[in-house]
Amino acid sequence: MSELVIAEFKFLLIEELVCTYNMHVDEAKHAVQKSVVNKMLQKAPEYIMHQALEDSAQEVWNEYNGIEIEV
Repeated sequence: MSELVIAEFKFLLIEELVCTYNMHVDEAKHAVQKSVVNKMLQKAPEYIMHQALEDSAQEVWNEYNGIEIEV
């Protein structure tokens, strides 16, 4: 997976956090940067990018707010 495609996914993820969860852009960037989703994008981008963007945004939001992820 190219770095450009991963960067575009992160941009769309940040945009989703801003629009859906009313996060400030800087806050959303920080949340994405520190998230498990970001770590997984480095290790297994196909897996993360296969999920719906909204699901990834919800995972980042939950992690940022300390909400446990349901298994």
